[in-house]
Amino acid sequence: MADEEQNGFCLIIDEFVKTIWRGTSTGLCEAMAKAGIELGLSSAAVTKMLNKNKDILQSDYGIIYSYDRKKSERIITLSRVDDDR
Repeated sequence: MADEEQNGFCLIIDEFVKTIWRGTSTGLCEAMAKAGIELGLSSAAVTKMLNKNKDILQSDYGIIYSYDRKKSERIITLSRVDDDR
């Protein structure tokens, strides 16, 4: 994926995450759609993009991405470490 697309993805996540968000990748896609933010990616692709951009999200946007497996689902946590955004 081109740098421009990666930057766009990170900007969208930055726009969406205000303090902390927790749920599945499907839930993230649904929550973003309800907020009027369309990624145009499947939930699996969103997870791949989060994994690929984990370091950039933290260093450039102050967003920590983590995931934890709970029974049959993977829980994503996106938390902002910089409240000035």
